[in-house]
Amino acid sequence: MSDQDLSLCLDELESMLQSPPLAAEALAAWQERFTGALASAERGADWDAIVSRAKALAARMDTAADNLTAQQGLLRKEMADLRRGNRALKAYRPS
Repeated sequence: MSDQDLSLCLDELESMLQSPPLAAEALAAWQERFTGALASAERGADWDAIVSRAKALAARMDTAADNLTAQQGLLRKEMADLRRGNRALKAYRPS
């Protein structure tokens, strides 16, 4: 593999980030390809640009993870509110 293979892996990740939701299986498969490409990369003249791009994509992944965590928190709160409302309704049902 070459630095070009690594760039293609980064292209793939960028595409995945542009079309959410991110599937865990797709990310795991991508990670395997990326690890293989990284292990056999030539680290040629474009290496610094590849590293910079990878770091920028890592920051985007962190942002996406933070957004998903925030959404998860909102969903948990909404579900708790629904359960609380359901318990209140059950208390007022005629016996």
